[in-house]
Amino acid sequence: MVKIVSNLQMQQIDQKSQSSFHLDASLLMENAGIKLWRCVKEQEHLSVERPVVFVAGRGNNGGDALVMARQAFLEGFAAVIVLVPGGVSMDGLDNPTRPSESMLKAAALVGVPLVSRDSAEGIRAVEQASVIIEGLFGVGLSGPVRPPVDGVIEWMNSRNRRIISVDLPGGLYEGYSKTDPCIRAAATYTVEYPKTCMYSFAARERCGTITAVPIGFPPDLAESDLRLVTDTFPDLPKPEETSYKHRRGSCAVFAGGPGTLGAAYLAAKAAGKAGAGLVRLFLEKEVYPLLAGIMGGVMAVPYDEWAVSEELEKASSFVIGPGLTGLSVSEQGSIVSLAASLNLPGVIDAEALKAVSFPVPGAVPFVLTPHVGEFLSMGFCTREELDEDPVGFCQKAAADTGCVVVLKSYMTFIAHPDGRGYVYDRMNHTLGTGGSGDVLAGIIGGLLSGGAEPLEAAVGAVMIHGEAGRILRRRRGYFLAEELLDPVGQLSFSYRTGGRGGDA
Repeated sequence: MVKIVSNLQMQQIDQKSQSSFHLDASLLMENAGIKLWRCVKEQEHLSVERPVVFVAGRGNNGGDALVMARQAFLEGFAAVIVLVPGGVSMDGLDNPTRPSESMLKAAALVGVPLVSRDSAEGIRAVEQASVIIEGLFGVGLSGPVRPPVDGVIEWMNSRNRRIISVDLPGGLYEGYSKTDPCIRAAATYTVEYPKTCMYSFAARERCGTITAVPIGFPPDLAESDLRLVTDTFPDLPKPEETSYKHRRGSCAVFAGGPGTLGAAYLAAKAAGKAGAGLVRLFLEKEVYPLLAGIMGGVMAVPYDEWAVSEELEKASSFVIGPGLTGLSVSEQGSIVSLAASLNLPGVIDAEALKAVSFPVPGAVPFVLTPHVGEFLSMGFCTREELDEDPVGFCQKAAADTGCVVVLKSYMTFIAHPDGRGYVYDRMNHTLGTGGSGDVLAGIIGGLLSGGAEPLEAAVGAVMIHGEAGRILRRRRGYFLAEELLDPVGQLSFSYRTGGRGGDA
């Protein structure tokens, strides 16, 4: 997993590298520019024939972009530095006082063309450019961009060219609002670590594809409990080949009601596909006959208070809430209270989120799985606040409820009450289909039944769910939630056994 840092943390890493490790600022800038250029060149498949336009600000971010321009020119690319209002300028060429001015002079001395945005050469370079690489602002920006640079951003966004941002899209800062001026990048190559502000709902679409580029900062300077979910699966208990159904764990699912039986079907089946040896689906007596004969390996049970009490005492985990319209608020609350008294791990989803008073006493944190609308109804923040800082408010919700919180949207945010957190950024709009969240709740319940810790179960389930969606997207395009179940079973097996016996 890759660390995600705040803008302030990144500034501190830079400062400590200089003060404690005696790494000169110009050396760090040179390293950054060369490694960023190497990564951009390889991933963007840039053509030597077409101009590569560089636009640089006055700060260190601009210096990185100017090193990239010099390196590109020396490698035979048609690099052009376009000077813009509010950016680095030729005024400091004779006596550079900023690192960016020193890098501009170095670029000019090796022959990189410097042209004004409004000159004929500048207009032609932009019109012919394969890409525009911008380094207007980095982690030092603390508020909305002011004139004249806001006009530069508007001009760049209107050029109909692929824009690549260095470290952060110009104009992005912590607290960024959708109405603030900001570069709309097709790709962002960020220095060393992804930045928290990239993963706000307001900012994410401005960043395009995000690639972290290590530039050689000393290790262990980043003190962050926030991680980007990558391909490293959490360390979950591995089932023994001698396991039978009881040893693989039992998951009790409380879901469904009149008109919402699909949610019950999906959550219960997903729990089994995620590895639970036994799944019992508790249904309101009125709708029980509708599912009882079609659940196969899932045991459908008519809801009875005594049966529930007996089952929870034997269960390894529970899931409550998907489509749960058949039980009253007090009945749902009683189930959760009983589970808490038994220290039983479980998932609280959808309807049940409205029925539970937090924090719930108990030694094992429950896993809450709200989508954005449900999260807002829980009262932790306004929509505007959530747009600007989903990481922060997800962490606040975890701390306030004492639960692991999985905030579901086109990005998924996961937070533990102790401050640890994860961001899942593999966006896939085909997963936005009815019942997809019910499958996710079931997967978490299934992993919990096998002995996984709540945070690891949440992260693992989000990975399995996301990868299942990616597999189906490649194979079928759009799909229905029930189609997720087969790849969920394959992926759960592969991840939990370390690929033993083949993977998905």
